Amino acid sequence: MPVEVTYKDTKYDFQVTARGPDTFLLDLNKGAQTIEVKIREQADGSLYVAYGEERHQLYAKEEPLGLRMVLDGVTVLLPTVYDPSELRSDITGKLVRYLVDDGAEVAAGQPFAEAEAMKMLITIKAGEAGQVFHALQPGSIINQGDLLANLKLKDPSKVKKIDKFKGKLDYAESSAGAPSTLEKFRAAEKALQLVMDGYVIEPEPQVQALLGALASVRLVTGDVAASLSALGNKLPTELDEQLQAAMSKVLNEHLDGEDTKEVAKLVPELNALIDDYIESQYEVKRDGLRATLAPTKAVLAKYAAGLREHAIVVVCALLRRFLDVETSFAGSSTDQAIAALLKANPDSLDNVYKAAFAHEQLELRTSLCLSLLRQARETKRGGEERSCECM
Repeated sequence: MPVEVTYKDTKYDFQVTARGPDTFLLDLNKGAQTIEVKIREQADGSLYVAYGEERHQLYAKEEPLGLRMVLDGVTVLLPTVYDPSELRSDITGKLVRYLVDDGAEVAAGQPFAEAEAMKMLITIKAGEAGQVFHALQPGSIINQGDLLANLKLKDPSKVKKIDKFKGKLDYAESSAGAPSTLEKFRAAEKALQLVMDGYVIEPEPQVQALLGALASVRLVTGDVAASLSALGNKLPTELDEQLQAAMSKVLNEHLDGEDTKEVAKLVPELNALIDDYIESQYEVKRDGLRATLAPTKAVLAKYAAGLREHAIVVVCALLRRFLDVETSFAGSSTDQAIAALLKANPDSLDNVYKAAFAHEQLELRTSLCLSLLRQARETKRGGEERSCECM
């Protein structure tokens, strides 16, 4: 979606693409600069805006004279670009009559129309000299900012020159280091979920990032480490040291292409360390420790069947996301499908909108499915062919 912003006689041309419910990609001057912006609506009606290393709180209100914003407590007005060739209303009311004929000449400051507001008759004046051309019929209801007439300027130089911004916006870009395997996996999985939800994101790089992470032992160690870190002081130091030592040993001795075997050995070892530690404690403490360590055990359970099985589960979840939408549209026209969805979801119009929004990107989502199926089909486990069973 093209968006033009004019500020201090400079025009900024953006192409804005929704990358998610709360994420937008701003493309300035056709690829000269791209900025990813995340927004979140706060309870007080303000917007939390994040891009690069910058974070801001923003209030905004559309007014007849422009967009008024309060940015981090400072008021900023992005005025509607003033065009002297457009004669606009500065009141809300009713246009009573034009005081000059259509096509007639007016002088700067000369009244050209009368309007009624709050039972008062108000004259509206031309800002510059020129030839007036009516835009409405007398008796029309008008609001602030409505166009009343066009003005062919007697002196065209009166039009203010707006320069186009040609450089790059200066802001604090993200200085984050290289992402971990777990971070790559989560980012790629989220991006592909958004593609399945109808957002326009190039899927193939995300597919490759996802599959690369799914095939790595570092995904398992990163996932387990994250779950342990979330326990904070609840995690016994002795057990933490044992688990960290076991994972470090695997990573230090890692051989390329041996990830599947390493995970098959590591997961039972970590489970055994947790179980042995719990059993070594007083019986009165065991149930509490089991509850504390349940999140870590749940992470290990995801990988208990191996990297390949976990990858199939992840891929199938994405394919189900496609089927959940397209099942409603199969065998009928879009209009018929939406009508059926409206009938089935009278109190959940948001669900209808989400389904229709996703279906609009059927071609992109289908290409993603085909890419995923090419990777998931005929995966082998112990020499036995096994296909994705989510269908």
